[in-house]
Amino acid sequence: MTNLPNPTLDAIFQSLSAGECSGAAALADLVRSLRPSSATDHEQAVMNLRALAWLLEHHPAYRQALRTALLELLTQTRQIPLYTESGILANTGFFSTLSKRVGERLLPMPIREDSLQDRFGRLFRWKQDHIWLAGIPDETWQQLWQAMAWQEEADRAGWVQTRLQMVEAVQILSARVTAIGLEPELVRVYPEIERFESPFLHLNAAVLSYADSYRRALADDTPQAEDDKHVLVLLDQCEEILGKIRKNASRNGISVNLTYQALRLLQSLHRLRALLALLEPGHDPGHNPALFHLIQDFARAENRKYSVSDVFKSNTELLALQVTEHAGRHGEHYIAESRREWAGMARAAMGAGLIVGVMALIKLLLAQAHLPLLWEGLSYGLNYAIGFIIVQLLHFTIATKQPAMTAARIAAALHQQEKAAARCRWMSWPSWWSR
Repeated sequence: MTNLPNPTLDAIFQSLSAGECSGAAALADLVRSLRPSSATDHEQAVMNLRALAWLLEHHPAYRQALRTALLELLTQTRQIPLYTESGILANTGFFSTLSKRVGERLLPMPIREDSLQDRFGRLFRWKQDHIWLAGIPDETWQQLWQAMAWQEEADRAGWVQTRLQMVEAVQILSARVTAIGLEPELVRVYPEIERFESPFLHLNAAVLSYADSYRRALADDTPQAEDDKHVLVLLDQCEEILGKIRKNASRNGISVNLTYQALRLLQSLHRLRALLALLEPGHDPGHNPALFHLIQDFARAENRKYSVSDVFKSNTELLALQVTEHAGRHGEHYIAESRREWAGMARAAMGAGLIVGVMALIKLLLAQAHLPLLWEGLSYGLNYAIGFIIVQLLHFTIATKQPAMTAARIAAALHQQEKAAARCRWMSWPSWWSR
């Protein structure tokens, strides 16, 4: 990133108040002035924000100019793509998303001036902006928000427009959650998802009713007739079904596409919750840091939107988790507790050892045949594949797999013991208290 001179906060607000620069330019200078010299220097970032908060508290004209610039940014741009796309995987699939990011990394898309997502990405253009933003405590963000004194703002139209676009984003996300929840890959793993009682089918209708009620309340300036409690209950049920899908996937088979769709669904559910929290009638960012957490998520998503490693990391982590849980369940076959089980394991291990020995002899004979490289590689692969299939069909066990297969099982057993011990301590708490 090109190092530009950082203007002082006073100079930025004086120029903005005098109309010498546009609001967009002033916001860009402000972010550059708040940005620490090192992304990991959280102390400097906190000091910069506190200096800004102090300046706003003591200069009413400065905070009025900053509020006006922010409202102009919100009212002159389309906000919905930022809420529904930033930080959420696209619906093109794993490999398509991967190729798209490679292409956009080589030839980035042009910036759309009417898109809040693009304008936000231009404000926080440094690839490590999300690091120093995440290092700022919630108390500092809340102090800055209180210093801006939004209760003094007379322009209600800007807030109404922002809330209307948030409501529209909630509707888009709910429709997306319903569509993902009925994907054939998810239905294959959990067929009950298609039943009429499925929360995915009811979510869209509940969000539509909530959105209509919210719009009427904004238009009439009256209390909202229907809150978001029913929607939140359905979101809880959707997350519960997502957990069941993950459990069933270990039995019915896990795939890259299933992992990708499950991750998209989880991201959409979390974003829905975040937007609903911001739409609460009594929500105040000065006491609830949900807005600042969402801004940090947006910053990270925009900084990493061309990252290929993030796509691999997010999907492979879930795949690795499924493989580990699968190994933990099958690790029971490699654990013996009685003399009879020990004898059975010994027979199974000796049977597998005999088959592996035959496989090794066949490999030596194939090496003596001096086949062409292609046929030699295929013959080696078929030799091992057929051998391991025979081991699986005869229910034999290969001794070298025991540490890997039992590690996850032992970890799960220890975790269950810890939960049981915690439950016992909780149940014994009333009797201890009554002494």
